[in-house]
Amino acid sequence: MSPYLLRICRLLPPSLRCGPNRAFQICAAVVVIYILYKISGISRGEDEVKTHIASASSQEGGGAMHHQPEETQNKGVEPDIPPGSTEEMLRYISNNLDVYYEVVDNTGTIDDIDKAIHKVQVTLTNEGEATITATGTWSIYFYMVFMLQNKQWPYPEGYVIRGSGFKLYHVGGHLFCLTPLTDTKITPGEKVVIKLDCQAWSVAKTDVMPNWYVTAEGHEPQIIQCTAGETLAFVAPFSRPQQYKRLKQDQFNPFTPSQRYEKNDKIKYRKDGLLLVIPTPVELRADRKRLISFKYQDWVLAMDKELDVSVFVDKLNEMGVKLSSGSPPATKVIRVAQGSVSIKLDGRVVENHPESYSLTVNGRLSRIDIVAPASPGAFYAMQSLFALMNEEGAVPHIVMKDAPRFIHRGLMLDVARNFFPPEDLYPVMEVMAMFKMNKLHLHLSDDEGWRVEIEKLPELTEIGGRRRHDLSEKTGILPQLGSGPHDMSSGSGYYTASDYRDILKYATDRHIEIIPEIDLPGHAHAAVRAMEARYARLMKAGKSEEAGEFRLRDPADTSQYKSVQKFTDGVVNPCLESTFRFVEEVIKGLIKLHQEVAPLKRIHIGGDEVPAGVWEGSPACSGRQRKEIQEGFVRRVAKIAADLDLDITTWDDGMLHEEKPFERSSIPNKQPRVNAWMNPWEWGAAGRGYAMANAGYEVIMTQATHLYFDHAYEPDPEERGFYWATRYTDTERVFGFMPDDLWANLDKDLWGNKLTLEKYCKDFQCTKLEKPENIVGMEACLWSETVRMNHQMESMLFPRAIALAERAWHKDSWELVTNPESRERAKRRAWELFANTLGQKELPRLDMMQVSYRLPPPGVKVMSGKLYANCAFPGLQIVYAISKDKAEEEEDMGIQWIPYSEPVSIQGFIKVKVATRFEGSKYTSRVITMNIAPRDKTLL
Repeated sequence: MSPYLLRICRLLPPSLRCGPNRAFQICAAVVVIYILYKISGISRGEDEVKTHIASASSQEGGGAMHHQPEETQNKGVEPDIPPGSTEEMLRYISNNLDVYYEVVDNTGTIDDIDKAIHKVQVTLTNEGEATITATGTWSIYFYMVFMLQNKQWPYPEGYVIRGSGFKLYHVGGHLFCLTPLTDTKITPGEKVVIKLDCQAWSVAKTDVMPNWYVTAEGHEPQIIQCTAGETLAFVAPFSRPQQYKRLKQDQFNPFTPSQRYEKNDKIKYRKDGLLLVIPTPVELRADRKRLISFKYQDWVLAMDKELDVSVFVDKLNEMGVKLSSGSPPATKVIRVAQGSVSIKLDGRVVENHPESYSLTVNGRLSRIDIVAPASPGAFYAMQSLFALMNEEGAVPHIVMKDAPRFIHRGLMLDVARNFFPPEDLYPVMEVMAMFKMNKLHLHLSDDEGWRVEIEKLPELTEIGGRRRHDLSEKTGILPQLGSGPHDMSSGSGYYTASDYRDILKYATDRHIEIIPEIDLPGHAHAAVRAMEARYARLMKAGKSEEAGEFRLRDPADTSQYKSVQKFTDGVVNPCLESTFRFVEEVIKGLIKLHQEVAPLKRIHIGGDEVPAGVWEGSPACSGRQRKEIQEGFVRRVAKIAADLDLDITTWDDGMLHEEKPFERSSIPNKQPRVNAWMNPWEWGAAGRGYAMANAGYEVIMTQATHLYFDHAYEPDPEERGFYWATRYTDTERVFGFMPDDLWANLDKDLWGNKLTLEKYCKDFQCTKLEKPENIVGMEACLWSETVRMNHQMESMLFPRAIALAERAWHKDSWELVTNPESRERAKRRAWELFANTLGQKELPRLDMMQVSYRLPPPGVKVMSGKLYANCAFPGLQIVYAISKDKAEEEEDMGIQWIPYSEPVSIQGFIKVKVATRFEGSKYTSRVITMNIAPRDKTLL
């Protein structure tokens, strides 16, 4: 590429010019378009980052700001920059330094996640025409979910990376920086290779965080443009086994197109007999051939005053159904009446469960009757009615009785690691309500952020709710997880009191309980730094007594520890009375937020992952053992909650010491619950949930091997998500989870080796469930370390959450089969029906709602010169595009999708792209690209 064209290409958006150099043809073709584009003033069509942050300037009005995408954070109109200045160097590096991140090898390591090491190579290339020097002592800041140079940590004076000219520093948490040595220079075209040892292993592109930045003390940070945004184009492909396998013995490989085809081929297309309603009702008799339509037929809705289904009134009005103002008519009526419902559920008769209902559609009488003992049941009956409706607005004649399997059917959404504003939560709650889920657990605090306004502690959101480049953390906490140096990204934001009440109102109208979580004593860096800022402010004002009122750390504490997330100051001190004043003030603040809309009944207090070494050097804790301190903290917080008439929930390790549950009688709350999450099989802690249930605690099944939705859908490096508990969790895996028989879910270890119950129970204790009545629900968790955008959040949740809703509401007959082989066959038949219903019926409903659910990539095979394709959810559309010659291939053609309906001849073509989409939609799944050998026409 000529130097002139190279300079022009610097004008291009980062996503078109980072990573390996693009072909000359691409750059030339785009230059003219881009210049016209900039002249016209048309805004870029990239995904909008809808970050919702209530800044100090907007607090008086209770308003919120929506910020630009991270790519545009480097400020607009530039001032005159003196030649040779630090500012000039920072701008130059931002615009001309190419970063290329490559995982070199995972497989030369061991299977201990704490001791394992993988090799990474970062290549810095000066693509400009000036020399990069160490002028101004600048540093490049970046984020790692893995500890770097763990064997050498801590390295407060920096770790010199041999042969690179850079020192590495661990700034805090996930944030690291590279600082050039004083004589470091990078000449035009020169490459600097930085080799790093990273903890554990890395087999996914999304392990790497975007928005690296460069800055120097006293200067405005600048995003390194090559790393900006969500494309992660600066990350090298994971194409070799050493890159996509965690160890040599790792059995998992990315699915090939043909392997995915064989997997999908087990699911046959079924046009008839689809599930009428998801989740499956307990009792249902239907005449599918006899239909009745109430759309635009002058029907009315008549409901008893004790039952509120008014949230459906607008939707019914759009269909021509009016709200009855007098005595209901005998025909053309949807009658919602309060009454008794008796139903046999899991072998026992249940009378008048508040979420139960009966629904009868009688075409002969032209009426629909709903009977429910309480509003939740009536609400779910209406959801079933809409689920029954076909495209023409007709429903079959049915008689249905229904009630839930569990009282807790939940999702946990982590809004602390990355923030999602209220408008992002509303569609999630809408889908939850459609599928009869009733608990939204909001993880409102963590090391990386505090997300809810507490009236008397404004620093929690002013400091803890804002991530920005301030190494002192006096104006915000450090950037983390790709948030960038400015407080205009998903790393910053919080719910104002008004926002939070709006969320509560929306949830309450849909019979969803919001369960707020304040995670303590660990995962508390944001809170600790916020209260230190409060302390400093009041000390400066001469108010020393008030300053220490809510302080969370002992200033004389010399303890050395590092949490799983690499924070060294992320745990509150339970030996300080001020810590409990803080807890009480926060809980009272949450009670106040709830009281006008939906009175708070339960708070989640976290309790998980408290690192070793905490409090050992705290004079305030002198003479006390860790067990006494941690258990005493939980009991004290539980009592604060109980005195305020609240129940509590914790993560399972929050109520344990040395794998033994705290004595139930020591917890004063009426119905304390735990999320049983820690079950990677070979870690030996899978029985915690049953142990907690046996000890008298109510247990929510939240097993990470099946219900952690931050894990990838496939064992493919292109898939978003983690893999520490299991290599992947697809929708079928969620569907197949058996909450009533934990040990029946035992399948494979982390590396893909088959596990047998007999051998496993010899190696580990397989706790027997003695009190099954204490298993009260299921909950899936979406931790958001790798999830920064709304569409990413929705795709990680759906359709997996629909399978969760099915299992939490309905116990299927295959779960009762005791023979493993017979049970597996019965489960496969049930999954085939469920998958067909998703593809033909339920995912189209989500598409109408503009929910960005994940579309599974298609399976593809080439045989006898023809291309065959199929899909995991029959009914979704498969599309393909083909190219005939090398020129088209190199241009990476603008894709013109062709609907696939039958095997396609590919004679004479060299490249085929195949994807899945909902018919009529512009959005597709991950695109499968196949190169075809020119002679034998087989897949390369």
